[in-house]
Amino acid sequence: MSKEFCKGLLQSEELYKYILETSVYPRQPEALKELRNITCNHPEAVMATAPDAGQLMGMLLNLVNAKKTIEVGVFTGYSLLLTALTIPEDGKNLEI
Repeated sequence: MSKEFCKGLLQSEELYKYILETSVYPRQPEALKELRNITCNHPEAVMATAPDAGQLMGMLLNLVNAKKTIEVGVFTGYSLLLTALTIPEDGKNLEI
């Protein structure tokens, strides 16, 4: 079983891969794809935000029209970059 699948809630690795390949990866900006690839090769990659969780987080930020966010704990910056790309240009990120 792959490292990425272990983070998900689905029982089928094949279904999870299908969701990632058809719904999550095609919608990611290039910068997020590059950072995800780098993070996946890190020895502690299990600490990173899963791509599907990141997509959900971006959707929730849009739904509430978030302009200010606080990120507590930053690993490689995947969720931080996702947040920065999602909130408006006049928004603010605070990282602790």
